[in-house]
Amino acid sequence: MRILPDDDTLNELFDSPAFTFAEIASVYGTHLSAVAQHYQRLHPGQPRRARYHSLIPWVVAREHNHRSAVNHLRALARLENGLPVVEKARRQAVNWRAALISNGAVVYYDRANGFTYPMRDFEDRHPFVRPPR
Repeated sequence: MRILPDDDTLNELFDSPAFTFAEIASVYGTHLSAVAQHYQRLHPGQPRRARYHSLIPWVVAREHNHRSAVNHLRALARLENGLPVVEKARRQAVNWRAALISNGAVVYYDRANGFTYPMRDFEDRHPFVRPPR
């Protein structure tokens, strides 16, 4: 197990949108939890993780946890919270959201069918996410 770099180097990595905690851990041969703990120590009071509930109001089953819809929603939630997002993921998520809205569709999730894209109806309050009903 390798040691993480000094605090100044870590802060540069944390501020860079090019590196996630997982990528930092991989580069330095350590665990993700070690990187997260260092972030907490250097940035007390800041959220430990991005919160996605505003755009992912469902409990997503493990088998659906890496589908493109949920990845796009996570990227959009990170953008919404001012957190870094890799440029390719940002571009794909923004284009996906624009396509949903322009086509009059919303993203919906249920465990049996996974993510679906029904047409927006008068009960949908969010422009592109249909929460559980």
